[in-house]
Amino acid sequence: MDRFGTIFQEANFLFGIWAIFCGFFGGWAGYFLLVSSIVNSLASVKKVRKSGNAEKVLAKQVLTGIGVLIAGRLTEAFGYYGYFGRVFRSGKSLFSIDTWTEPQSYSFIWRRFFMVEALQIIGWSMIINAIIQFFLIKNGGAEKTVRNLMIYASLVVLVATPFISRLNFKEMLK
Repeated sequence: MDRFGTIFQEANFLFGIWAIFCGFFGGWAGYFLLVSSIVNSLASVKKVRKSGNAEKVLAKQVLTGIGVLIAGRLTEAFGYYGYFGRVFRSGKSLFSIDTWTEPQSYSFIWRRFFMVEALQIIGWSMIINAIIQFFLIKNGGAEKTVRNLMIYASLVVLVATPFISRLNFKEMLK
């Protein structure tokens, strides 16, 4: 019998529902990023409709995206998974200079600096979305909702096609 059949025979029904729910929403970070991007897009359209100045909204969105990107880089490089986390979890005395100057701790700064986590994705999303929104919204484009949705759908197809074409569906179904 397959694995799902075995799980549901041995487990409580509510546990099975909970397992399906968790499996479906297992990527909460991705869901959060999707909602964040949608809300950011709607907020920028609302701001342009209110002020009528697409350039000012673009500049503010790009600067905010850069700020979020920098904050994400710094928290990853120096936060719990970065330099300070490595130093505190090393088990050595925090008052020893050797603990703070250990080469392996320094390597965590650069290793985590180039990691891409949720904050960096939000920052890049804000920057890229602001540029796309600027071209879609300027000259009365904020009122052309259907056209903008079609353009976004086309961009999703263009970006997702290379990744989907690389998937080996025969191996996934085994």
